[in-house]
Amino acid sequence: MFICQFKVHHIAQHIELPHVKPHDKFPWLLIVNIQMPTYPVKMLPGDSDEEGMSLVLCFKISDCFDKEVSSNFQECIRGPNYFEIDLDVHRFKWMSRLGLERFRDRLKNGILDFGLTILVTTSQARKQQELPEQVLCCVRLNKIDFVNHGQIPTLGTLDDAD
Repeated sequence: MFICQFKVHHIAQHIELPHVKPHDKFPWLLIVNIQMPTYPVKMLPGDSDEEGMSLVLCFKISDCFDKEVSSNFQECIRGPNYFEIDLDVHRFKWMSRLGLERFRDRLKNGILDFGLTILVTTSQARKQQELPEQVLCCVRLNKIDFVNHGQIPTLGTLDDAD
């Protein structure tokens, strides 16, 4: 997690990427950059580029990616070693941003499950199993303190069940 004075697009070029075995046909890493505002919620999002934080998630592409993901989606993926998706929460609808702001301080006590799906329309799908959507990646974030810039609790503060 990074504190940013403004939104950082294409953040992968600014960080050291993990080293993993490359895939034969596709970029071997998916980088998801979730750009979250830290300023108070405004009614109209506009194109705000104020201070925020970037939660950067790195996923290794599955060895059977070409068999599990629609060929239509595979055609959209380009790049030598990674591809990146920037999710700009600054531009979300007012109610969504307000909900995130209200729960931000409580997330340090909870678990946040995040999944990114690919929506395939009926005109794009070639097979029944390609409908209606597919999970591209998922992650569980456990007790992340978004108020204190993404501090992760030390082992001494985790419950025995964690």
